[in-house]
Amino acid sequence: MTPIVTALYYTPLAVGGIIISSLGGLVLHRLSGTVLLVISATGSLVASLLFALIPTSPSLTIKFWAFIMPAMVAGTIGIDISWTVTNVFITTSLPARRQAVAGAVIHSLFYLGIGFWQGVGNLVVSAATKAHDLGLRESYGVAFWMNVAVGGIVWIMFWFVKVDRAKGALTVDEKEAIEKQLV
Repeated sequence: MTPIVTALYYTPLAVGGIIISSLGGLVLHRLSGTVLLVISATGSLVASLLFALIPTSPSLTIKFWAFIMPAMVAGTIGIDISWTVTNVFITTSLPARRQAVAGAVIHSLFYLGIGFWQGVGNLVVSAATKAHDLGLRESYGVAFWMNVAVGGIVWIMFWFVKVDRAKGALTVDEKEAIEKQLV
């Protein structure tokens, strides 16, 4: 594909990210963090499944509207909701003097996880190509199916993570100030 077509394929990811990030504040206090994480995992799982199921035969236009566009929107749901939930709930549980550390930990964990699983996916593609004499398209399909399996495990795990709704409570700093005044 040409660079411009590739850039156009990623447009739903950017537009969806802007929309989901903007609407995040409207639902964060209405839905529990657990529900939001399950929705996030569902988005990632659907994106992986659509890429795993994409056929080789239809035209590029059909592939885009039937598989790539919905996968990019679902991927945006997976990325942006989990990012928002982790940022809000981790940073609000720490005092202001620890906010930078919290942001660094969140950022590092996200990107270390992405880097690790990209490496595993690359190993899967390489092993599938060599062991089964698969073409590049089929090898990537194996990697997407691995992603579906990992996404399914994460989806199940998120049901057991208990995260309440976001609340307009006192910050850690405000609670410490009140405790100092009482003492």
